[in-house]
Amino acid sequence: MTAWRSSHSTYPKYAMPNKWLEEISLCERRRFSRDLHDGIGQSLFSLKFRLDRMISEGGDKELETLGREVSQLMAEVRGLA
Repeated sequence: MTAWRSSHSTYPKYAMPNKWLEEISLCERRRFSRDLHDGIGQSLFSLKFRLDRMISEGGDKELETLGREVSQLMAEVRGLA
């Protein structure tokens, strides 16, 4: 057993550096996914809701185009999260 391993034997979960890095990476991916959903996703949803309301009240073609673009952005964010 190496000196490093024996000195860290009380922390078996993190005894192997690769396992520790994998766990950190997984935690960061989860946090990033939550941030996307809770932040950007919610903002895009709110924007889409307001655009749809404006379009239903007689909005022009530019608003419809913006609505489609926001829908595409929402789909991309969901794909990342």
